[in-house]
Amino acid sequence: MSIWNHKEIKKEINFDNLITLGEGATPVSKIELENNNVLYIKHEEQNPTGSWKDRGTAFKISQLVADGTNEAVISSSGNAAISFLKYANHIGNFKMHIVVSPNVNEKKNEIIKQEAAKGAHEIYYEPKARAMAAKISAEKNIPNLRASTDSEILKGYWSLGLEIYDEIIKNHREEYHIILCAVSSGTTVVGMAAGINLMIEKEINMPKFVFVQTTDCHPLVPNDSSSEESFADAIVDKTLLREPALNKILKQTNGNAIVVSNEQLELAKAWLTKKGEYLSYTSLLPIAAMLEFKNNFNNTIFTCISSGR
Repeated sequence: MSIWNHKEIKKEINFDNLITLGEGATPVSKIELENNNVLYIKHEEQNPTGSWKDRGTAFKISQLVADGTNEAVISSSGNAAISFLKYANHIGNFKMHIVVSPNVNEKKNEIIKQEAAKGAHEIYYEPKARAMAAKISAEKNIPNLRASTDSEILKGYWSLGLEIYDEIIKNHREEYHIILCAVSSGTTVVGMAAGINLMIEKEINMPKFVFVQTTDCHPLVPNDSSSEESFADAIVDKTLLREPALNKILKQTNGNAIVVSNEQLELAKAWLTKKGEYLSYTSLLPIAAMLEFKNNFNNTIFTCISSGR
């Protein structure tokens, strides 16, 4: 399985060399809740490199190779860097310049270093990672892989929405659906919503979306005064260039954005552990949000997206 199995995506491309590591078709687990509610967890951490980023990477790197490109730069909090490095190593003869913060997650940094050592890749530790990536892009005349300004990469994330529709929504059309997901740049979420929209005849039938951010990064909830450093360290995008698109989704689906604290994350971790499941703090964000208001609903299907490590 890969994103290329979806005809909706394949018909949008004009290149033949479809690169894949078998991303997509991630498992879904089910937990029965009170009040006839049900929780489905879409396990994106089980993508080949450990996050939902693989869906966008497979699309983008296929596009780059088709264009004759064999070198690029990306600034990342970790998961996107890992994804592009592993796909680049799979291809061979593709060089990545990886720019990360000096405070990058230690476990992710170890994986980045391991993957970079497998090729002629370069790692830069820079507090102003985006500025450094832009500088490298200009100096070397190579693409700067900034997903938040890339309209094409969204098509890779359609696959997530198509799967959620096929696996959860399609057979439960009469129930009320709420989809909860963590938001950093919002690229994955915008693409996912577009994928669902492809399959639903009317926007009025779209599920309600709840976007979840952290105490130290919550541009979607500007009135929240929280500033605590969050355990969910993959949520970093404070510029949020996709904010208009995200707000449009919230308006169309009568959705909302909320902030989750470390205390709520710990409660979610304990709750899910009792159910026999274990997720990273970033992937626990939608679980924590769901626990806050699940008792306000009856006969509702909650779908939480586990975004990755």
